[in-house]
Amino acid sequence: MKMKKVLHLLMSLVMIMSCALSVLAAPTQNVELSVSNISAKAWTVVKVPVSVKDISKGIYCAQVKYKFDSSALKIKSVARGELISNQKNYDFFSNSRDGWVIATIEALQYKDALVNDGTLMYLEFEVLKDVTNFKLECDDNTTAFFDTNCKEMSFESKNIESNTDIEPSKKIELQVSNITAKAGTVV
Repeated sequence: MKMKKVLHLLMSLVMIMSCALSVLAAPTQNVELSVSNISAKAWTVVKVPVSVKDISKGIYCAQVKYKFDSSALKIKSVARGELISNQKNYDFFSNSRDGWVIATIEALQYKDALVNDGTLMYLEFEVLKDVTNFKLECDDNTTAFFDTNCKEMSFESKNIESNTDIEPSKKIELQVSNITAKAGTVV
């Protein structure tokens, strides 16, 4: 199972790299990539939408990477957004480690390229300490979008500052009980 995921990820990366190498022209259209800043209390879980805008020429494949402070946040999951919720038509892979999260999205056919604005994916974090207006940093060197002609699309990454906190999806509760036992027993 793990080997299959690795092979899918490698195939997606090869496809993205082949598209990047085949393009000599300047990047097409400017895609707007946005993510909400995070304000939340410690020991809550927040779901952060990552959205794209101005993609009328169509996104055939994309790779998005964000850096975050691993002392404040721990990635819990990366989920498909509404734009790629049809699981039959898109490959979607994600990985995270040591303060970064990366996701690769690829339409299986050109006709399924993303052409509407909306939520590309959701990043779900456990909040390890209180954060206010915390920014996720897009890695501009690794993040890339390609249209249906395998031409790289330029993009602008934005952090959306909000007056309202992202609503925690659930709290982590810790329950401690007193236990009485005799020496040498397992409880």
